[in-house]
Amino acid sequence: MKKALGLIVVIMLCGCSTVNIPKYIPDTRPHKQTMYASFDQTLQATKSALQGGGWEIVDTTDPNVYEHSTILTEDGQEILIFTGVKAIPMFLGTRYARVNIYLRTLAQPNSTEVEVRYLTVNSIGFKTFNNFKHPLAAKNILNDIEKNLR
Repeated sequence: MKKALGLIVVIMLCGCSTVNIPKYIPDTRPHKQTMYASFDQTLQATKSALQGGGWEIVDTTDPNVYEHSTILTEDGQEILIFTGVKAIPMFLGTRYARVNIYLRTLAQPNSTEVEVRYLTVNSIGFKTFNNFKHPLAAKNILNDIEKNLR
């Protein structure tokens, strides 16, 4: 019985799955919050919050490369920030996480919208699961940005 159970555990853990974590995360379940600060102040606060949370910023780009612009004013600014992948070991597999943050100016003076897109990919044996719904993790990032703006 012990040998059979051991063999089952070994088979489950020896799975081989390919994990593909995209750089761009679509706005499937974004978490948005308006920050009442200038675009540049919000950008610096966002970078500090990500680095303080252990995220590595790997790239920044114009969001128009991936989707249509939603800027309402001529002098509006927007940027899309990509983080690196965090690997989180679990008992029966590994969880990989990535964050995209989309900043855009709003029509109101000194207001910037921050949109957090959080993706985790759970790899267990031969199967991977994508999850875009992480309200607690996104809320923590938004709270850190807000603290940095004070």
